[in-house]
Amino acid sequence: MSPNASVVGRAAELQVFERALGLVDAGAWRAIGVLGEPGIGKSTLIAELGCLAAARGHLVLAGRVAELERDIPFGMWVDALDGHVSRDGAAALVGMADDQLAELAVALPAVRRVAGVAPAVVVERHRVARAMRGLLERLAGACPVTILLDDSQWADPASADVIALLLHRPPAGAVLLALAARTGRAPTLEGALERASRDRSADVLELGPLSREAADALLPASLGRGARARVHRESGGNPLYLEALVRAELTAPPAAARAGAPGVPRAVTVALAGEIAALGPRAQVLAQGAAVAGDPFDPSVAASAAGIGEEAALSALDELLAADVVRGTDRPRRFRFRHPLVRRAVYETAGGGWRLAAHARAAEELTTRGAPPAERAHHVERAAQPGDLPAVELLAAAADDTAPVAPATAAGWYEAALRLLPGTDEHAHRRRALLRGQGLALVSAGRPADASEVFGRLLAILPAAAAERVALAR
Repeated sequence: MSPNASVVGRAAELQVFERALGLVDAGAWRAIGVLGEPGIGKSTLIAELGCLAAARGHLVLAGRVAELERDIPFGMWVDALDGHVSRDGAAALVGMADDQLAELAVALPAVRRVAGVAPAVVVERHRVARAMRGLLERLAGACPVTILLDDSQWADPASADVIALLLHRPPAGAVLLALAARTGRAPTLEGALERASRDRSADVLELGPLSREAADALLPASLGRGARARVHRESGGNPLYLEALVRAELTAPPAAARAGAPGVPRAVTVALAGEIAALGPRAQVLAQGAAVAGDPFDPSVAASAAGIGEEAALSALDELLAADVVRGTDRPRRFRFRHPLVRRAVYETAGGGWRLAAHARAAEELTTRGAPPAERAHHVERAAQPGDLPAVELLAAAADDTAPVAPATAAGWYEAALRLLPGTDEHAHRRRALLRGQGLALVSAGRPADASEVFGRLLAILPAAAAERVALAR
């Protein structure tokens, strides 16, 4: 398979890219949405856009979130901007007002370190989003900026708020924002892109399958005519599926699939499972630990999740890199799976009980590192047992911290804490506090019906004489 598989059969999309880059070079704002099914080539296509932008002298910033980390506030923007702010972005912060820096520090940990400011205490989501827009304008003052946000359908609510603001009220400067998302999985962002398209500030590209001729150009010469026709038919012209099936054709027949993903052809599922089964035992367990740890992942956290030592983990990491299961990133000690579906396949090959223990080990490692509650909550939610009071308190702390900027995420963590809290009377006060926090978060998230149901549950357990009942009923 060619490393530039996204370019084959995508001449029309490349023309759109060149036109958009030309407008940004002239000082204009532009947005591009790349939509399609899983594996159709969205990620590699916007990576090609990044190469074209870099060749023109743009500052290229890339961010991506994964399906299993949809509850980390501003995760997509942290991935895109935090490293740059830490390395080279200090100049962009000079001259920003203190209140704007404090709002920016809510979203980007690097701003706290570089500018030496504490996050704002009273947080308003639209003000944080405006501060992010201001940062992009400052970065664009030095050179054009291209931002590549992949897998936007998994964006947490806070990240999606910033994207929506940028599409509605763009930065004043040479900024290109490219979003890749699965069709139909990000209706709010797709709607914002469509509105921007009607305003002629955005292009929306819907990727279709590769033709037989285009797909044929990607296949190795050693593949026979019958196999070429079969892999195109079974892949449906989807580049990722095509690649997985070719790998299966050129190696031993894969084992029966244990992994699965909705909408993925069974032949592809079997091929991915076979690819994982062909790894050595240590590489398999490290891959599973990495799938639990996150995407991108730190090898040390992956090793802890896998329950193996770091020296063994680094040796196994070399095998995963050689097999192209994972790839390096531009950040030190950060690696990604080749594709989110590969990570999903690896995650599903691990047993359910093993995953529970692995999430617990990952949470323990992050605790040792002093990671904030919001970073640990994802693992604790999946590993904790009912009655685990420290887990309840951590989830509540994560919810309290994120409610001002990501109320939908906070509501989920309040619910997780409530599931773990014992049902005895001694915890009645804590249950009421969690329900109240969840209800208020749901109100802020624009989900009044869900909030009403939660407040109804709270009213049902409040004492008849409680003064809180009047305010709560109102």
